[in-house]
Amino acid sequence: MKKIILTLAIALVIIFLGNAPSLAESNELIVKIGTDINGSASLKSMEISADFNTETGLAIEADYYFFPISERAKIGCGIEYQLIRKLVNAEDMIQYIPIYGMGRMSLSDSDSFNFYVIGRIGYNLFNYDFPPEIKEYYKAIGMLFSSKGGIHYGAGCGVHVHDSLVIELIYSMYNGTINTTYEDYGLTIGLDCNYSKIGLTIGYKIKN
Repeated sequence: MKKIILTLAIALVIIFLGNAPSLAESNELIVKIGTDINGSASLKSMEISADFNTETGLAIEADYYFFPISERAKIGCGIEYQLIRKLVNAEDMIQYIPIYGMGRMSLSDSDSFNFYVIGRIGYNLFNYDFPPEIKEYYKAIGMLFSSKGGIHYGAGCGVHVHDSLVIELIYSMYNGTINTTYEDYGLTIGLDCNYSKIGLTIGYKIKN
């Protein structure tokens, strides 16, 4: 997974730098850091259902707007790298890495305080894990875990302050699947793991 994430991040940087000479002045690269205001995870299958709050976690994001569709609207792409979150009152740890397309609509033309709404949709990588000692215990009794990603989407609002500082508040949903394999029985059971959060991010806009 780390190699995939690194490759995607490098690809985004190459696309940005490679097109820099021909980019319009309105194109932007926005680098942000954020935290959860409220996060919760839901584990569901046909047999069980459990809901957990998540501990507060950090995320690093990069959004690249490259195609204006009107004077106030733009579309682009982005990536969010979440640090691992631990489920409250459990040993389970989750991590989602979404890659998404997005759109933004400005609500004013002011350079001092430009408010806007934003939406995004894409695919998230998903990592499900335990502390090493618990992972070794499960392995010893013949239980193996794997995970795969799913659809990601989100919507929210933000503001550009003096056309450089960026503050955003976004509700996001992340989806993934946990597969538990019982080696002694040759049986694999799938479990949906859905994560939602309200994220507050602050960043800096680089214009070309």
